[in-house]
Amino acid sequence: MKRESAQHAYQVASGWADYEDSGRVTLLEMEGHQGFAPSDEDVAAWRGAAEPLHARCAEAVGGAGHDPDEVMSGLISELEARDSAY
Repeated sequence: MKRESAQHAYQVASGWADYEDSGRVTLLEMEGHQGFAPSDEDVAAWRGAAEPLHARCAEAVGGAGHDPDEVMSGLISELEARDSAY
């Protein structure tokens, strides 16, 4: 496997993501730490602000020969699996 391959990038990044996920739980269990959950209004404002970026990304993904809806669906599935989707 080439070090610059997508698979190599996935292997490196997924290890970090798993470590970060476990650290979130550890921090929340420590005294003096708390989590923040955005309100529905916060999420709506965030989604509205991100829409132009989403459109540009979809255009770039399509230009690279991929299906933007399929790629976004995969991203959202991964975020949901990690309890990180809004």
